[in-house]
Formats: sequence, C-alpha cells, structure tokens
Amino acid sequence: RFQHLAGNQRVLVRLRFSGQSARLVEEYHGANARLERRGEQELLYERTVAMTPEVLMWVLGFGSEVEVLAPDSLREQVKEEAVRLSALYR
Repeated sequence: RFQHLAGNQRVLVRLRFSGQSARLVEEYHGANARLERRGEQELLYERTVAMTPEVLMWVLGFGSEVEVLAPDSLREQVKEEAVRLSALYR
C-alpha cells in the first residue's frame, strides 16, 4: 500500500505493534518492511515511506495497539490526535 503513496519527503517509520495488530501487520503489511518479532504479542516495524496524510490515518487505525517510535513528527501528530479524541469523548 505504501508504495503507491506519492510525496517528496521520504522518512523511516518505526512502529511497535502489539496484540492482534502485531499479527495482522506481519501477515498483511509486512512486504517491503523490516519486521522484528518480540515475543508472541509484539512486532517492530520499519519502512521508508513518503510521509503523507494516509500514513497517519493508517497508524491511527490500529488505536492503542501501535506506538510510533520514529519519526518524531509522526509521533507528535498521533499524540495531538489522541488529545483531540480524548476531549471529544469526555
């Protein structure tokens, strides 16, 4: 999916998946990515991608079962969205 995204800025994305998301990412999103299993419930994911809004949406789709390790800009975007979500559901 990421190979179809167009953008000028390519960055290394590092994510830590847990729970069911670790298995799903490994099975369906692992092509062209560096994957490292850490036990049954954790997966480290690395891939260089064009940084587009779709990347943020993809990451947010995994909810609390993904942590952005890099880049800091994506981590900050996820954090800001979490704050907005928390305010919405108060």
